[in-house]
Amino acid sequence: MKEQYHGDRLYPKSYIISILKNAPKELRSYIPKLQDIACENDKGQKTFCTRIPENIYVYLTGRY
Repeated sequence: MKEQYHGDRLYPKSYIISILKNAPKELRSYIPKLQDIACENDKGQKTFCTRIPENIYVYLTGRY
C-alpha cells in the first residue's frame, strides 16, 4: 500500500504539535504557522484540525 500526500487532508492539530515538538528545528518552526480549522473528531467532539505541508507529511511517515 502506497500513501500519497494530500494537501487538503485535515489532521488533528494537537497530534501534529505533539509530534513536531521532538522533530528537527526546521520542522518545529512550522508549529506557530499551523492554521486552526474547526472540526469534529470520531466521537463528535469539537476540536481543531490543520493542514500540513508535504515536508511534515514526509517526517510523519518516517521518510525524512
